[in-house]
Amino acid sequence: MATSILVVKPEVEFSSRLTALLSPHAATLSVHLVKNRKEALDALGKASFQQIVTSLRIPGVSDGYRFLGQIVNKTIESKKIIAVVDHKTDGVQAGIAAIGLEHIYAADDFEGIVRVILRNAGLVSAPAKRAVSVPETPAVTVAEVSSALSRVMGPVGSLIFKNAQKQWKNTLDNNELIQIIVAEIDEAEQIKQFYNLLR
Repeated sequence: MATSILVVKPEVEFSSRLTALLSPHAATLSVHLVKNRKEALDALGKASFQQIVTSLRIPGVSDGYRFLGQIVNKTIESKKIIAVVDHKTDGVQAGIAAIGLEHIYAADDFEGIVRVILRNAGLVSAPAKRAVSVPETPAVTVAEVSSALSRVMGPVGSLIFKNAQKQWKNTLDNNELIQIIVAEIDEAEQIKQFYNLLR
């Protein structure tokens, strides 16, 4: 059965990009887009959603807080709700956390938002608290690493690659980059596919 996701965000650009990033999982994820609190409440009255991604500004911040107050642990459990904010300040985080939400992301953090959606849908597991065992790979270029990652992870691969590059300290050691990427993928079958493409 498909997981239905309600996305409450006025900006078309955000919704379009999120839908594109989730498109490899279109068989199991169904995205329903609305622009404001009224449309969201109407949609919730007509259908059942397993996850909700909502902006605080729908169209005003007070609408976002009111909407969260109406749905958290009433319509849907809090861990299945992702709050999207323009700026992830301490005050905003504290206000949303007070409502009982744990998933708060800046509007441009698509990697984090997609990862929570996939985890909630059971398509990826929660990150393991363990060291990742990474075999040495033959000499590969950074371009080959990026290409292999994109082939395995689809559009999400480019987000994982950018994040891995930020964490990569010894840029002369491509195996370090691969290890960071493997820790981000954190799914045995996809890691295996990634390694096979690097050989």
